[in-house]
Amino acid sequence: AYTNIVRLMNSQERYTEVAAFLKVAYANTGDVSFETQRQEMLPTQPTVSLSGGKYEMPRDVTLYSAEDYDIYYIIGENGSLPEDGTRFTEPIHLEEGGWTLRAVCVSSELVSDEFSAKYVITLPTPDAPKGSLAPGTYQQKQRFRIFYKGTDKNITIYYTIDSTAPTINSPIYSEDGILLPGGKVTVRAVAVNEYGKVSNEMSVELQINIPYKKYYRSNDVFNEFTLMSTTR
Repeated sequence: AYTNIVRLMNSQERYTEVAAFLKVAYANTGDVSFETQRQEMLPTQPTVSLSGGKYEMPRDVTLYSAEDYDIYYIIGENGSLPEDGTRFTEPIHLEEGGWTLRAVCVSSELVSDEFSAKYVITLPTPDAPKGSLAPGTYQQKQRFRIFYKGTDKNITIYYTIDSTAPTINSPIYSEDGILLPGGKVTVRAVAVNEYGKVSNEMSVELQINIPYKKYYRSNDVFNEFTLMSTTR
């Protein structure tokens, strides 16, 4: 019965219906010949330049049709192909995030089986910066230096010394270092790479004890001595 119906629809050039019916015939009978006929009728499923998976950088994905048919694609789980798809004309750029790419090849009214691949793009996060001083108490003025020992390039380091969390609006660290004021100081810093990814925070608590110095003016007098005028 299935074979006769397929033969009848083919004679009437109802090819879209034939392809759909062959799928039903194969599912109901398990006869591989129905699936073989269907695959021979339909355009070949699209292929891609990048297989699905996890990647650490933005990627471009190119779709190919073995028979050079039009390709329609959708990014996401929702929507029907090819009706809701976009015609492929240039590489698809994937930024950070999770993406599901679906695509079909189209020849006249015949549509290939759907291709689907999932991509997870995770941009690299820089390492936390390091400080030149260990937490503790220091008995004189200190210049605090910050180092970045990761492999990332184009790193910018932002810091604070007022106990607030560093952001991209905080001061940018320079190679001159940070001359710390006296008292209790908390140096906090983060590294930001070229993708805007922020590292874990470096935080160092220090106590800077600056010795007190007393200064005299030239007109001060004590014990009958006058500064700048009394000789030996």
